[in-house]
Amino acid sequence: MKNYKELFSQLKQEQTDLALFTTIMSKIDKEKRRLVIIRIVLFSSGLLGSIVAFIHVFNVLYANLAQSGFMSFISLLFSDSKVVLSNFSSFVLVLFENLPVTWIILSLFAIWIFLDLLRHLLRNIAFIYKYNN
Repeated sequence: MKNYKELFSQLKQEQTDLALFTTIMSKIDKEKRRLVIIRIVLFSSGLLGSIVAFIHVFNVLYANLAQSGFMSFISLLFSDSKVVLSNFSSFVLVLFENLPVTWIILSLFAIWIFLDLLRHLLRNIAFIYKYNN
């Protein structure tokens, strides 16, 4: 048994290569599946976190819009549209001055993170679906 050449000379070359190839490929497939499942768990938890963050940012954005008077100006558009249309340039300037830009950017960033995580999650789910079929 100490002489490895004798041990391997008794095995047929074709059977050894096929068995080794099959073993290696099965281990690679198991590792790929494990990594994809880990990614799915991580992206799912990130997706849940981004939904919670978006809800919080949206609530703060809505509160800031109400606090700044933006909602009052928008309601003025529907209640006195003739006055708004006659002074449209001033009305638009007032609307832009009252926008909470920071919270709008944060809400768009939260939406972008959510969509990016969703894209990665669906890509990994599609990989498992293709793998099983």
